[in-house]
Amino acid sequence: MKHLHLRELSLRIKLTLIFFGVMAVVLTAIGLFLFFRTKTNLDAGIRQTLRVRSGELIQSIRQNAGSDSAATLIQASEGSAQIVDGSGRVLESRPAGLSALLSPAEVRTALGRRAMFIERGEEHRLLVVPVHQSGRVYVTVTRASLSQREHALEGLSRALAIGGPLGLLLASALAYMIASAALRPVEAMRRRASQLTTADPEARLPVSGTRDEIHRLALTLNDMLARMAQAAEHERAFVANASHELRTPVATIRTELELALRHAGTVDEFRRAARAAIADADDLARLADDLLVLARADRTGLPLRCTDVDVDALLRDVASEAARDPRAVGRRFEVQADAVHAEADPDRLRQAAMNMTRNAVLHGSGTVTVGATVEPAAVCIWVSDQGGPLPADVLATAFDRFARAADAVNRPGTGLGLSIVREIATAHGGEVRLENTDAGVRCVLRLPTAVRASVPGVSLLRPQPAVARDVRTRTSTPPAMEG
Repeated sequence: MKHLHLRELSLRIKLTLIFFGVMAVVLTAIGLFLFFRTKTNLDAGIRQTLRVRSGELIQSIRQNAGSDSAATLIQASEGSAQIVDGSGRVLESRPAGLSALLSPAEVRTALGRRAMFIERGEEHRLLVVPVHQSGRVYVTVTRASLSQREHALEGLSRALAIGGPLGLLLASALAYMIASAALRPVEAMRRRASQLTTADPEARLPVSGTRDEIHRLALTLNDMLARMAQAAEHERAFVANASHELRTPVATIRTELELALRHAGTVDEFRRAARAAIADADDLARLADDLLVLARADRTGLPLRCTDVDVDALLRDVASEAARDPRAVGRRFEVQADAVHAEADPDRLRQAAMNMTRNAVLHGSGTVTVGATVEPAAVCIWVSDQGGPLPADVLATAFDRFARAADAVNRPGTGLGLSIVREIATAHGGEVRLENTDAGVRCVLRLPTAVRASVPGVSLLRPQPAVARDVRTRTSTPPAMEG
């Protein structure tokens, strides 16, 4: 037979068992206290009765000191009593014919004391008091029955033996009902939770009308369910968008290769088709990298390897690389950067700056300006274009994944670049924002980090003035950096 372990029991049973055990200990302690307290009080009453009777007998002896009749003396007292002399000889008893209550040894012991109680089993208790009167020595013995005490204690024991377990069972049953009532909302939440499925993401747990811990637990769990539903919806949208974005370059590569096989008749035509396929493959690889970055950010956050970064040099490299992009033909690039260094991850910082610059190339027009400025305990990297301002709703959703303006659906890009910039900013403890300017749009990445001027003696609060560097307008060949 399988043993029933405590951890397999329901919570209400566990609570009831705990209550049962605690109440059993408490009731046992109360019962023992009542029993011994009652016994002590009864014993005290018996002792007091013996003292009163002994005092009356001694007073009678002293008042009748001239009488030679011990019977006269003992008849003046109440209850069972006896008077013996110093040798232990019984002088008088009541009731008459009562055998000696004391042994000679007990008489000798009593003569050396002022008073002495003697227990005779569970039947009687004696009070022995020596009396010296008129040159004579008496020993008075008064006796009290213990039968009433024993009867009272037996009755109390029976009452405790019956009432204690009965009260314990009734209290445990009441505790079980209270626990069941208290846990009823939890059971309702459990049943409701077992019915929740992904088919109904709006389903929630029932919330009680009280303002207790169970009410707060239900609210907390519902908040968690809302976050999980939102995350699941976000994941579904992410997977759907990613599938669409991955399918597009794959289909393009396949189409270009099929056309090359069918129609390309010269080596140059094959080369053009191969270059187009390579460009699409690069876009596909970049998309895969972007998806990997975002997935890693969602799971554990972006790992950073911070070191000293020359922001000015990094931005010049970014502008130079962006100018070589075939989509940047006819665009002009400028670098305006304070000569500063920052403690950051150089690879992630370069990735963020490149994504901001590519965004300006793909969705802006005119001159693309890349810059960096120093603020107290922060460095700001920004990229601006001259393509005109964006609507407020586009600015609000620009950093969402796969976000695109309505007029940019057919443009190149995946809609992940600024999302990655935001993740990089968050990993560094910074922020990123997109704002309209008079000429166009500016994307600002602010990293609150330890920065320092690269020129000795330049104050952090008063950085070296920015120097504009021009990257030549993109023509048919990659430009060289100037300045």
